[in-house]
Amino acid sequence: MIMRKVLLVLLILAAMATLNVNARTISQHLIEIQVDGQENTHISERYVFSFDNPTELETLRSEARRIGADIAGWRAFDQNIYAHIGQIRPGTGKIGFEEKEGDRYVKIEYETRDPLFTAVETTRRTTYQLDSRQLSAFQTGSVYTIQPNTKIVIMIPRNGRFDAEQINPRPEINFETNRFVWSGYLNTTGAFEFEYWIEKQIAPTITISQAIQTFLPKDEFKVLLAILLLGLGVIYFKRNSIQEKIEGYIIENSTPDKQNETEPVELE
Repeated sequence: MIMRKVLLVLLILAAMATLNVNARTISQHLIEIQVDGQENTHISERYVFSFDNPTELETLRSEARRIGADIAGWRAFDQNIYAHIGQIRPGTGKIGFEEKEGDRYVKIEYETRDPLFTAVETTRRTTYQLDSRQLSAFQTGSVYTIQPNTKIVIMIPRNGRFDAEQINPRPEINFETNRFVWSGYLNTTGAFEFEYWIEKQIAPTITISQAIQTFLPKDEFKVLLAILLLGLGVIYFKRNSIQEKIEGYIIENSTPDKQNETEPVELE
């Protein structure tokens, strides 16, 4: 009789443990990738929890106090919580539990050890190409899969340009903010393809007057301009006289110098 009661208690505890495990789920996984246009990226991953059992929220709070900012500790707590984009560059990773606007979530922020976008330089632009190897966490064989509760957001600089037809798979695009969203459930064969470019600024043409204004104060520039205009006016009104003097000088200096001519020597 006692054994039956013990077994019954054990079964109830096992059922409660199973219920508690199922009571806490990650309802949303949001990955935001902010690109600064110089191959640098800041990544934020947010794991939003939902609870069927109110006691699980208190359990999560307790675990959050225990784990603190230990990235490996959070993964031990839940195998889904880790950096999904590349590998964390040492010294950039941080993690913590937050409660904001009714959401309870674990947030991890980091930068990747290797560039997420590689730069290709030309004379007119710099093109940034996504290195799909950094998304290997979503890869199985040649297939990339984004789960239904997962969303990947890429934000490129406002001056970035792109060809939407060349992005694979096709994301949702906000053309005003250069924001791209891949939402699950999504299956794609082959690598993710994404690139954008930034046009290089061509140096403006600087006129002589602009150059003078740059190096001279305003009043001195006006005086110098007046002298220059006066000189041009004098040259214009005396152009005929100046032209005659130039022609006379050319004729005078082009006449052979008789004194310097060498007398021919007759040989007997």
